[in-house]
Amino acid sequence: MSNKTEIEEKIYFDGNVKSHRAIKKDKPFLSVGMVLPGKYDFGTAKTTEIIRVTSGAIKINGILHYAGAGHCTIAPGDKIEFATEEISSYICRYN
Repeated sequence: MSNKTEIEEKIYFDGNVKSHRAIKKDKPFLSVGMVLPGKYDFGTAKTTEIIRVTSGAIKINGILHYAGAGHCTIAPGDKIEFATEEISSYICRYN
């Protein structure tokens, strides 16, 4: 297990969703990403994820979230589905 902080790029859904994750002690703790219009099923959360939309609007598990309007908390084992009609961005903290 490394104590070094690293940045890892993740590419999903043929490049329609891209994120950069900060990883420390072999676990992600923060990611920032961009989402092109579409619907995306990420499966289930492995840890608690706190997601904040930073530009545009993203439906997260069917609930619309706008930039600057609070956050969404996903519990371990809960599904993670995004849907957006515009290019949007987000930041996610892993607990």
